[in-house]
Amino acid sequence: MKPLDNRIIVHEEVAKDTTDSGIILADSNKKRKCVGKVVAVGPKVNVIKVGDSVMYPEYSGTTVVANNVVNLILRETEVMAILEDK
Repeated sequence: MKPLDNRIIVHEEVAKDTTDSGIILADSNKKRKCVGKVVAVGPKVNVIKVGDSVMYPEYSGTTVVANNVVNLILRETEVMAILEDK
């Protein structure tokens, strides 16, 4: 899949199934992590590169499934931050 214009494709990190203390969470109680790794960028994307970890708002983008992989398509302007490794 190749994004167009200023869009990026992000592989979303999966929320944990249990709390740190070991309590199993129901699907309705799991919060979306809103963090993911960029797997593709469109031709008009200026700042974000493939491989960057990014943070985005909870209800942004469009969820797509291709080859049994769930990804999110976002506009570059929807990204709130690029996370840096320490």
